Order: sequence, then C-alpha cells, then structure tokens
Amino acid sequence: MKHLIFFVLIAFSLSFMASCDSSEVVEGVDNGGIFVTNASENELNVKSTETLKVEYKLFPREGTTANNYNQVTFSSSDPSIFEVNSEGVITGMKNGTARLIISASSPATDGSKEYTVMGSCVVRVTGQVRVQKIELDPSIEEIRINVNESAEFQIKPSYFTVYPDNALIKDVVFASSNSDIAYVEPNGLIRAVSGGVVTISIMSTDGSNVKAEMTVKVLAPVFTWYLEERRSFEFDYEPGLIKYPLNADGAYGNDWNLLIDEGSVWQASFISMSKPGRAMAPGATVGDIFIPVDMKQTLKFNQIFLRHRSTNTFARLRIWEFDLLGSDNGTDFYPLEEGIIVPGAKIDGAANVDATILLNNTYTKRYIRIVPVDWDKSAGNTMQVSDLKIGYDESRDPDFGK
Repeated sequence: MKHLIFFVLIAFSLSFMASCDSSEVVEGVDNGGIFVTNASENELNVKSTETLKVEYKLFPREGTTANNYNQVTFSSSDPSIFEVNSEGVITGMKNGTARLIISASSPATDGSKEYTVMGSCVVRVTGQVRVQKIELDPSIEEIRINVNESAEFQIKPSYFTVYPDNALIKDVVFASSNSDIAYVEPNGLIRAVSGGVVTISIMSTDGSNVKAEMTVKVLAPVFTWYLEERRSFEFDYEPGLIKYPLNADGAYGNDWNLLIDEGSVWQASFISMSKPGRAMAPGATVGDIFIPVDMKQTLKFNQIFLRHRSTNTFARLRIWEFDLLGSDNGTDFYPLEEGIIVPGAKIDGAANVDATILLNNTYTKRYIRIVPVDWDKSAGNTMQVSDLKIGYDESRDPDFGK
C-alpha cells in the first residue's frame, strides 16, 4: 500500500490537479488523481488534423473506488491548438501547445459527499501546413475610389488566392495603413474617407505572417464654379475686345459683371448682345460678337453654365450654339471646341432656360471667348444672357489621380 501511495504522489507532481473544498482536505489522506498513461514525460504529441485517443489511469481518493467516478470530462485549455471530444479523442488543429485537463467526479448519493479527481498533460500539435503565399488578382493590385461617387470597394474572395491549397488555416484579415484615408471592414469592404493613397493588407491568420498588399488611391475631386467661388483669384470680363458688346439701351444692362451677379431684380441682371447682321449690328458677322473672359490667372476648366434671361420665353432671344476659343496671351485665340449646342435654347415658351454644358476635354487657359455661331436670324435683334459660370470638375479631368 505504501508503494502505491508513493507512485500516485510522483504521478501528480507531473500533472495539474484541482484542489478540493477545504472541508474535504484531510491532512495525510490521499486525494487521488488521473494519470495519462500514453503520454511521454507528461506530453502527448499529435499531428495537425490527425486524432489521438487519450489513455489514462484513475487513482481514487481514499475511501472511494475507481468505479465511483463515473462522470469523466475532457477539455482543452486552447481549442484553437487542439480539440477534444467527450470520448477523450484529441484532434490537432494547428501547431502549438496547450493543456489537456481530465476531470472525474463521484456524484453524491444518499447524503454522501461528491469527490473529484483531476489530471492533466501537455498536448503538442505539429505538422501543420502553413500559408506560404497570398496572391492578388492583378485587377485589384491598384484601385481608385472617388469619394464623391462610389466611395466603397469590396474585396471579394475571388480577388485573392491563399497558397498552398492544403494550408490548414486559410482565413485572412484585412488592415489599412491609414484609416483617415480609407478603412477596411472585417468583411473586406473598403470605405473611402478622404483623398490620398493607402495600402490595404490581406494577412494570414495561421501565424505564418504572410500578406499581400494592394494600393488604394482615394480621389477627392474638387468641383468649383470659378465665377461664383472667387476666393483665391480674380475674375473679370476682358474689356474692349468686342465690336458690338451690348445693347445700347442701358435699361437692359450693359455691364459685363451682370453675368456674374444675378442680383435680386432679374430685369437688371442680364446683358443684351447684338446679333450680327441685325439692326443693331448690321455689318457684324460671326466672330465679331462674343463674350470675352479674363480669369486673371491660368486655370483648368471643363464645363460652362449658361442661363438666359429669366423672364425670356422666346427662343429668338437666346444663343443656340457657340464656339469656345482660348488664349494664353489674350491676343492670339484658337478654337478649343466648336459647335457647342445650348440645350433647350430653341424651345419657345420655356422660361428660365439654363444649361450646364460638359466640355469634351479639360482645358488650362486664362483667356476665353464664347462666340455665338447660331441664333434666330429671322427675328429679334439681341441675345440675352443673365448668368455665366466657368467650372472645373476634377473627377472629369483625365489626368486626375495619375
């Protein structure tokens, strides 16, 4: 009997045992335990994805027998390393070590106490196939997102491949190098925040520290109407270059600045341009009459806003079509675009006709001429314009984001 007690004490010096309630601990009395018999130096070894059945020997507490301990449970201190079922079958999950804990109890009956014995050993999992490479589809190695349009991009599972195929854990996580520019959600949805360049990483989760990176360029285009937002430059209509600039009747307005200040009284907030070949400009031809613009500095532009006199419902009093000319020096002008049609200008009876005209290209000029080339040549002496804006939309600039 003494030899048996000595053997049990040595076994539990290698195992983890839960202590009993203080009322159950009696000095000098054997508390029993569980010893894993198929462990070597108190360690079980199992290959990743393989299984191993736990074999053990139960040493009952003094005053009980092994048959009393009919409730046995197995647990893993870290199920990500290995799992164990109710039958004591261990399944290796990934490389690493964790502790197997075995607990056996003797249920209390007829007023008797419940006794528990425990044991443990180390389980070492080896042989896991780790991720070696994450390969991106070339189409997403560099992407662009416009915060003013579609400000999201979803990294779909089909956009990347985790190698090798037999890697045990192929799950990935996502991270952004700068969440102030763009952040990425756990499901791979990239959300743009502000303009700039950010790196989105797709990373392994199996401890291999493998990752793939994609570059996200977030475009935050500027949109401005230069003639309204006069904050960092001067704008004015270039004087003295037009042969027949305005209707001589000052009641209609003969100040070019009325085109950039609609005012509160519409009747006093438009210019009335003489039509070439009509009564007020009988000798003028196409090209003699135009709206001259000097933006005081070289600026990019790619759209024009034109509004005809608000109370004018007559097509005969509108510009139907115009050419756009540009110059670097204010003297030598050349065509930028020709035959630009003003939408709705030919519709009789329509009031408040205005149009935002998207140019075919982005131009960088200081001097501009808007030259009417088509109008009602059979009736009316003037073309009446109440508002003009020169605009730049960065998102429509083909060089934007390059």
